[in-house]
Amino acid sequence: MIIVKYTLTKEGKIPSYIIDGGYLAIKNNKKAPQDYDLIGISSGNTGLHKFLTKDELKKYVDTLTFPAVIIPDDIPTQKTKLTNLIWDKIA
Repeated sequence: MIIVKYTLTKEGKIPSYIIDGGYLAIKNNKKAPQDYDLIGISSGNTGLHKFLTKDELKKYVDTLTFPAVIIPDDIPTQKTKLTNLIWDKIA
């Protein structure tokens, strides 16, 4: 299993290679239903991007901006927790 960035299919479905996903939905410049990039656990397909290390995933999460209502107060700590929660799914 690997952690990947992906979008929904043209039909708006979760790709068949995603075992567990829908994390960290971030708007992209594509048309609906592929207008969000998501993070998920893949059975092997690399999707849009394969995260090779926990550090690489953390660097990606650190670039994201979240509304304060989702990640209150200590944003760096919350981003680390999010990274750990996702990475631990394949550990």
